[in-house]
Amino acid sequence: MRYISILMASAAACLAMSATGVAAQPTFEGKTLRLIINFGAGGPLDGFFRAFVPHMERHLPGKPTIIVENRPGAAGRVGAAYMYNVAKPDGLTIGGMVGVVNDAIFGLPAKYDPEKFTWLGAIPQTQVTIVRSELGISSLADLQKPAKPIVLAGTGANSNNYIATSLALNMMNAPFKAVHGYAGQAATIHALRQGEANMTDAGAPIYLPNKEAWRKEGLVPVLQRGDLQPDGAFQKSPLIPDLPTMPEAIARLNPEALKSTEFAAYKLIAGTYALQYSIIAPPQVAPEVAAVLQKGVEAAFTDPRAIEDVKRQMNLEFNFLNGAQAQKTLQSLEASARENPKARKMLEALASVK
Repeated sequence: MRYISILMASAAACLAMSATGVAAQPTFEGKTLRLIINFGAGGPLDGFFRAFVPHMERHLPGKPTIIVENRPGAAGRVGAAYMYNVAKPDGLTIGGMVGVVNDAIFGLPAKYDPEKFTWLGAIPQTQVTIVRSELGISSLADLQKPAKPIVLAGTGANSNNYIATSLALNMMNAPFKAVHGYAGQAATIHALRQGEANMTDAGAPIYLPNKEAWRKEGLVPVLQRGDLQPDGAFQKSPLIPDLPTMPEAIARLNPEALKSTEFAAYKLIAGTYALQYSIIAPPQVAPEVAAVLQKGVEAAFTDPRAIEDVKRQMNLEFNFLNGAQAQKTLQSLEASARENPKARKMLEALASVK
């Protein structure tokens, strides 16, 4: 009897421990989460993440309420610094942000270390280079001898898009001149359509829903940046499998350039687009809470219903990296930055051009 009593007591203790373990699993029931956006209300970043709020509410345990709080300023740095230095690591504050890795990769002063954020996911934003058909570019070799001089529309000589594209074109030995001063990508695309320029870049989420209409206007896609992989290589975006990447074009047209500082700099700046839209939480979130957030965010951003909602509301298509994939991609990017100080200096200088 004593033996049976001991067994029963042990079983009861195990059941109690099991019940405690289940009860200890993080839940957000009755809680309110804040989603911090590091740009103003009404923009594409804000609209994208707001579209996912109801789906994150459904997929996070306990179905919390999520409110959106915009903290714009200093090209997104204000909101990122708030997430890093002010927001509590209690799992009740998450961020939908753009550009949080750029300063660290370019060697610019930053008030946050992106690798210390708790990474919940990321949305790659590969860019597509589009030309007017009048350039006569039907093969990569045509970039070196276009039918007309290439006029590249950009927002500024220090913009990430212009730096990446100009580095790539130089390495391809493609002659071009730049026209700057356009207020955003919508304006550069308008310039292309109006014939003020004959080459510009468009983010994949903008290009994909417009590609057929643009083709009818004589606007032709020729290249994509590609998506940086954790091993440091670039692959074609799964959204655009038929378009060559800029590194592929460089390898074909000027393979020696792959060994250059310019190419190392290109890899760094183009690599940041793999983490362009970042979903993060503050540093030092408890591992069990981080795991629950990561699982819920991944479920929301891969939910077919959510994807269809966003496509219907915003006419956008996108690819998703989960928290672990985003973290590995960032680690690869930061390792490459540390290994290529000359490339980092080059980007720092190019980003400082007025």
